Amino acid sequence: MPSTDRSVILGTSPQAQQFAQFLESVRAKSSTPGLDLGIVRDIAETHHLASTEPEGVTYAEIDAGGVPALWCIPAGADPDRALLHFHFGGSVTASMHSDRKAAGRIAKAAGIRSLVVDFRRAPEHPYSPTGGCWRRATSRRTSAAPATPSAAPSRSCCR
Repeated sequence: MPSTDRSVILGTSPQAQQFAQFLESVRAKSSTPGLDLGIVRDIAETHHLASTEPEGVTYAEIDAGGVPALWCIPAGADPDRALLHFHFGGSVTASMHSDRKAAGRIAKAAGIRSLVVDFRRAPEHPYSPTGGCWRRATSRRTSAAPATPSAAPSRSCCR
């Protein structure tokens, strides 16, 4: 007897099925009555699961002068240049982990490393200092950080 499962009839790929499951989990979390900051942060932290890992990029978590950070290192990256990347989330919801794949893709396309800086988030830290993040993050020249950034693709504040 022929299957009545629409995914079999339509030939839906396993990747499309996984993406549909991901979207359903986001929908379920988003429709929670009394949605609180913890749930919103959980949703933001899982968005990277909807994409694949950038090929040829490795990662290294570091303490960059007292600032938690993550190097995204594409194979063959220019060691004398780097991007300074601040994660999305309006300083409230995301982290360096949620932006890892995006920063890795940007770094790979540019052919240079990217330092994803983690920073204190509001509302727990409503007055996190702004500016000086590159100086703080590279104050000890961690992992052979270049003296100046090539670019800063996003903005916010750090520890």
